[in-house]
Amino acid sequence: MVFQKSVRKFIASAATAAIIASSIVPAASASSNKFSDVPEFYQDAVDYLVSNEIVNGIGDGKFGNDYHIKRADAALMLTRALGYENYRAPDSGFEDVPEYAQNAVNVLKDLGIVSGKSATSFGAHDPLTRSEMAKMIALTFDIPVAGEAHPFQDVNPIYTDYVQALYNAGITNGTGETTYGANDLTTRGQFAIFLSKANQYERNVPDVLVSDLSGTINEDQSVTITGQASEIEKIIVVIPTNESEISIEAEVVNGYFSVTTDMPAANIHTIIVKDEEGNVLYEGIREEAQVKSAAYGQIYFKEGYVKEQF
Repeated sequence: MVFQKSVRKFIASAATAAIIASSIVPAASASSNKFSDVPEFYQDAVDYLVSNEIVNGIGDGKFGNDYHIKRADAALMLTRALGYENYRAPDSGFEDVPEYAQNAVNVLKDLGIVSGKSATSFGAHDPLTRSEMAKMIALTFDIPVAGEAHPFQDVNPIYTDYVQALYNAGITNGTGETTYGANDLTTRGQFAIFLSKANQYERNVPDVLVSDLSGTINEDQSVTITGQASEIEKIIVVIPTNESEISIEAEVVNGYFSVTTDMPAANIHTIIVKDEEGNVLYEGIREEAQVKSAAYGQIYFKEGYVKEQF
């Protein structure tokens, strides 16, 4: 069974905002064989991104395959890949971002994917290093840090988890047996390959069934949440809040699990159940007919896809 990846916390103030203007030249649906500078090795990746309207060429029949990609352009492509190019996010505070990429950078900063070079500088016109690329892509697509440690000896500890995530997901093999090319500048062709692989990445999780989640309001006003689970020994119950989220681990005993939280029942609107690797197993929306937090009784959740908006 393949479960949808959890959607990151994202607050959209206007879902109908205008499409971002881009400095990347728009073109009709195209394929890489229309670009004179795309070698065969890169064609599938470039075709994938072009057909999904994530990127186009730079004009004059060229993709700019060997050009170093700017951080602003990388941000724009990632936001398009997420499908968030029409959303608005709080201003990032970065003063060096060109107009065409401002909203994309705002979105990625709001999602916690980028933090910039300083409080007022994103480094928008700087070329993207391969280490920076690994971090941006791993965070954008929620690729977990799992599996064996990567074999690369040139990766700064700050970036090693992100490189390991991409390595075990089959997105990168490095530039050599023990080198990732961590400080090398990323070309547009390389970014196309990484982005196309990540955008098609799907996390396979065990055939776990989580069901029948409900909450009991206790006399002390704490809430005990119970549910059923099969084919798994431990789960994590996540309760989103206005500012962050509460995560509580629980053992599954004879097919049942139980957790207790002091959060007021009135504040519990959604429930997310994950495995230890962060895969979403269940997303529940609180049903309309509810008892109030001041009363004793039950809270029920109906299963459904939850997009967190807290």
